Amino acid sequence: QIAAKQQQQQQQLKRRPDVSFTALPSIAEVDFGPVVEGQSAIRAGAFNRYAQWAILGETDARPDGGGESLREVLERVDQTVQTFAGVSDRAVVAVTHSAFLRIFLATVSNISLSQAAIQMKQTNACINVVDIIKQQQQEQPSMMENPKLLSERRDFPAITTVQRVNEIRHLIGAPTA
Repeated sequence: QIAAKQQQQQQQLKRRPDVSFTALPSIAEVDFGPVVEGQSAIRAGAFNRYAQWAILGETDARPDGGGESLREVLERVDQTVQTFAGVSDRAVVAVTHSAFLRIFLATVSNISLSQAAIQMKQTNACINVVDIIKQQQQEQPSMMENPKLLSERRDFPAITTVQRVNEIRHLIGAPTA
């Protein structure tokens, strides 16, 4: 079903030769494991579990039944920042799911996942604006070198500035169903 939707989006974009479409696996939704598939209340709890693992430094723990570890998700966030920094001379529109988005935004905002779990709401179809500028080549630690990961501020090989979070003005008056 996801592949069909991506193909449909690609077909629509082909009508615009000035726009390119790239499927970016690094921005896929967090894999919470088979236990939470399609169960939104449990998914919210699963996100909070990732925040707890960040506080405890348990980055290799996995959800019951499988799924991604926090380390794997953060590696994807790091890869996404690198990818976006590589095209910093152009605007990039990325579409993803809220759990990955909250972890991404927490990371580039230098706030903890526990703080993001409380403060960083992501409404369906909201817009977030993040400026990512690649820094000059220099020795900078990766986010993965910090044992507590999202409990402390980290340096990135890119400068990131979050401009807007959970922007929903474009949804005013839109049908809800």
